[in-house]
Amino acid sequence: MHDLHKDNTLAASGFQTKDDHYLYNKESLLSLSDSLELSDSTGTTQYFNLKGKRFVEKNGKSEYYIVFTEKDNIQETVRKGYYLLNPGIALLDHITSAYHLSDSLGLEHFFVVGKGSKMSDIERGIIDAIFPNVIQQAKATLVKRGDQLDFAVHSHPLVLNPISGDADRIGGPLPSGPDLMPQNTMGGRFEMVLGHEVIDPVEYRQLDKGVAFSTAATRPQKYRKVIGLYNQGEVIGTIAYDMLVELVCRYHKVKRYNENAGMAGMM
Repeated sequence: MHDLHKDNTLAASGFQTKDDHYLYNKESLLSLSDSLELSDSTGTTQYFNLKGKRFVEKNGKSEYYIVFTEKDNIQETVRKGYYLLNPGIALLDHITSAYHLSDSLGLEHFFVVGKGSKMSDIERGIIDAIFPNVIQQAKATLVKRGDQLDFAVHSHPLVLNPISGDADRIGGPLPSGPDLMPQNTMGGRFEMVLGHEVIDPVEYRQLDKGVAFSTAATRPQKYRKVIGLYNQGEVIGTIAYDMLVELVCRYHKVKRYNENAGMAGMM
């Protein structure tokens, strides 16, 4: 099991060359500024909010936070526990695998992450729910691996029609009504929902350069992966999957994230 806080694929990825760029899928709408480029940050704590805005604190610590807020209230949000500290590539791998399993099978999936950075296996739910026995199994696996719950992750599937290419069911990034019920919370600092949202026709045209607006509007819809964040009835916010990939990989100085490597562990 990888250590989320320490895992670094620099040496093992095989995807880094001088010609590499920070490229992911062509649907990405990110336009991150040069302010995200990391230099020697020894003795400096760096905070990034959900939009990728950077805040720097020179406090003698070399730490890296992804803070779950779109505003500038970084310290207040950190005090609530709504952040990832020094997130590792292994977390991206688990999230990517859960997305793939969820969307290919049309079923919700679930895993938990521990305070010591270990993770459970990715467990399978049903179309629109994760049963309590599945949750307990994931938690028990985490305990067997010598860790205790920090936060939980579950998916909302995107099911595409094989003929039209449009969605028969869109699993959104926001928690459902049952997700927000007090009896259904996991007890961790927060919970993640691996969901999706439709890209509107204007954005579609921007992504498919050279395609007329009328043509783009009638073609099958496009979707992006979006991760929702919530805790005990409170919806915290959302972060684009591509943004999370960008921020985690820049922390580890990995120039290109290999999504297929993340799914290799499922085979």
